[in-house]
Amino acid sequence: TLRVGRGSNIDFTVDNAESANWMAEDIDFECQGCVSNSFAAESETEVLVELTDENGCIYNFTIFIELSAGPVTAPNMITPNGDRFNEFLVFDGLEEFPEHQLVVINRWGDIVLETNDYKNDWNAQLDGQDLPDGVYYYILQYGKDAPNEFVLDGDVLVIRTR
Repeated sequence: TLRVGRGSNIDFTVDNAESANWMAEDIDFECQGCVSNSFAAESETEVLVELTDENGCIYNFTIFIELSAGPVTAPNMITPNGDRFNEFLVFDGLEEFPEHQLVVINRWGDIVLETNDYKNDWNAQLDGQDLPDGVYYYILQYGKDAPNEFVLDGDVLVIRTR
């Protein structure tokens, strides 16, 4: 199983094969018979590959393509304690997606942050006051053309102790 973000370009090269036939329902491969191929992952699918080695032996295998939440990732903990390390909830890759919406809630379901213009700058404060240490939950919707193309949700642990 290969887990990638929607639209990710996937390059495959098969060693020790003379030729390879690539098959999938919704993928147009660049080259049939080639031992190298690439495609963009637009949906979850199964890629069937039939290899022929130098002796004419045929081998079959399947690659399962699963889509992840997309190319943006998030930490599972921040430590906004003034030591300049892990001070903020930083979504790596978010700068590539101008359309986004972020909601952060506490364990009681209260919204502590809601924004359409997140700058990777939340340090577990609300109205300038430190929020208690603990687990907070986020829902990040983002995309290139629409803010809900991808959804990344999860939790982040806030610990201030030095």
